Amino acid sequence: MIEIMDTLLAAQLFASLASPMHLALYCQLRAQPAYTACAHTLAQALDQPLADIAPALETMAQQGLLSRHVDGQLTRYQLNTPALQALQGFLLQIAHLQPDSPPGEAEHTAD
Repeated sequence: MIEIMDTLLAAQLFASLASPMHLALYCQLRAQPAYTACAHTLAQALDQPLADIAPALETMAQQGLLSRHVDGQLTRYQLNTPALQALQGFLLQIAHLQPDSPPGEAEHTAD
């Protein structure tokens, strides 16, 4: 059974990833060593002004997609892999798939 809190959290994470900027930042962080980068690195990689990147990173951190680590004047952002794994588990659950089953092989249950 899917808990209502799971659906609310999943909806929040999906909404965040629905933003083109957020999705681009996610993909860039996914390509970085240890899934970590500073805002300047991400801005350069996406060819976007830091003024556009910084608020998006802050929003993603507030929504639980990223964690933020401050080291002096440098702020590094890292993907929150447990949140993303939970989202993956949610998708598998609502699709009635077993996490270790091959793609396309659904668990059929009577509703």
